Amino acid sequence: MSGPPPPPPPPPAPTGMGGGGPAPPPPPPPKPAGGALEAVGIPPPPNVQQEASAATREVQGEASAAKKQVEGEAAAAKKQVEDEAAAIKKQAADEKKKVEDEAKAAKKQMEDE
Repeated sequence: MSGPPPPPPPPPAPTGMGGGGPAPPPPPPPKPAGGALEAVGIPPPPNVQQEASAATREVQGEASAAKKQVEGEAAAAKKQVEDEAAAIKKQAADEKKKVEDEAKAAKKQMEDE
């Protein structure tokens, strides 16, 4: 093996903050907003957004109707419970008065004897 040794490799190109080596690859292009079809470059059918909006409105309407129904049923149940409580309270007051009247009558009878 004769001949001169091979030349040394060239120094790495400067990258700015010291160090060496190749520059990092550029960032990937931003993904388009939307679903999987848009991500691979296939646009959605034109009526998908309209159908989604219509379905959303329908679901919101059903939810609103269900909420009103539940609120109405809750108000009716609350009124029924309040009415029953008032009836029980009145019955208790009537019974208390009856017992007091009976006690008063018994006391008067004992005093009269």
